[in-house]
This record gives sequence, C-alpha cells and structure tokens, in this order.
Amino acid sequence: MKTINIWYSSREHEWLSNLCYRPFMFKSKWYVSVEHAYQTWKSGEYDRRVYSRPWQSGSKFVGKNPPRTDNNWNVALMTNFIVLSFLHPNNASMRHKFVKYIEDGVEFTHLQDHSIWRYQFPACLRQAGIYLVEIQDVDEMYVNEEPLSELLPDETHRLSNKFIGVNNGNT
Repeated sequence: MKTINIWYSSREHEWLSNLCYRPFMFKSKWYVSVEHAYQTWKSGEYDRRVYSRPWQSGSKFVGKNPPRTDNNWNVALMTNFIVLSFLHPNNASMRHKFVKYIEDGVEFTHLQDHSIWRYQFPACLRQAGIYLVEIQDVDEMYVNEEPLSELLPDETHRLSNKFIGVNNGNT
C-alpha cells in the first residue's frame, strides 16, 4: 500500500492540500480553497473579515472566532468543503486523480502538522474520497443537485454523517 504525505509548503502532493487553489462555490460565494471556506465558516457563522482577505493558493488567514467543535462539527465542515471543492466541474482533473488514489488504497498523512489536523486532515481527505468514489456521475450531479452547494453550516452533517460518523442529531 502506498502512503503519501500532504504538505503544501514543501510541495508534497500540494494539489491535495486544503491550501491548494481549488475554487468552488458555497452559499452563493466563491472560495479560492478549502482553507478559505473553512476559515470563513469554522465558527458556524460567516466571517466577512476572513472571507474578504486576499486569498490565493497557499494562503491561510485565521479567523478570530474559535472553531465550533461540538460533535466534531469543524471536522465535518472540513470534509464537506473538500468534497465540494472536488465536485466543482473546473476541478474535474484533480478529482479523477484523487478518486484513482482512493481506489488504489493510497493512505494519506499530514506529518508536519502539530495540531488535531495531523490526523484529522488525512481522515477527512480519505472520507471525502470514499464519498466521491461512490458518486456515479459527479458532473451531472453538481449541476442537478444545487442544494449540495447551498448546505447551511448545521446541515453539513447530512453529507459527513455518511462517512465519518458524526452525530449531532441531524442524521
């Protein structure tokens, strides 16, 4: 089994990083990266100040509000943003490569991190990949299932419960 480490600044599979330029739309706003969306919403409420920062590939601007962590809400949010980023049609080539990694049983690490994300980010990535493998026609789904891109923060568990077992009573 192949194991790959993901770390943007050392260019270790940076295309899988939450900091990578992988634009997508959520709640009628464009996000440059998964990290852009996560930092904007991690408290459970939209943070206009964080959203409006000069985001680009590799950027990380941390919001002042702490993450909402009850029932691993922040972990589910990260997973959902990973899924949404790969679902966007403009990111199809990365999605196909990512799905191939999942199908081949590639394991992910995030070794340089010293926070909860050292273990949680690879788990989020893997679970997002499993979800994407299960989808039959992603491009058609993205167009026809508009609610996927309009999930409210409390509704993110509808997607994540399926694969990470988060239980906030909304299953």
